Amino acid sequence: MKQHCARCDRPFVDDAALKQHIRDSPTHAFDCTTCARPFVSDTALQQHVRDSPTHQQAVETPLDVFFYSFRSFKYEPSLSPATSYRKLQALQDWRRGDAASENAWCRYQNALQGELQMWCGAEDNITACHALCRAIGIGDPLPVTCEQ
Repeated sequence: MKQHCARCDRPFVDDAALKQHIRDSPTHAFDCTTCARPFVSDTALQQHVRDSPTHQQAVETPLDVFFYSFRSFKYEPSLSPATSYRKLQALQDWRRGDAASENAWCRYQNALQGELQMWCGAEDNITACHALCRAIGIGDPLPVTCEQ
């Protein structure tokens, strides 16, 4: 008895031929709507969408939240946090000892700490400590404990 493909109605002599057609035919590829990459199954497509960095929603980091809270400041995430803070400081005309300056400095320090925890984990996590050491160029050898 002939088998028909449900998607393209093409007939096949047996179930094995139909399965091979479904597996190998480009007409049955599942295309990612975001990046147009083809997949041979819906399961593979769903895994791609779930795991691919291309499809991860942008995360607003603690530093982003801090800098975006100043509506008149044109924040550029590609700049270093220190450069962005100096630009913000100049725009706001903050001086040492000003209440607004002290408040912003505390919020900035908290944002830096939050950023570090977000990217590297807790301070007593050796894996996070190793990731941080590699990121800043420390590591031959990597420390054995976080205290090191």
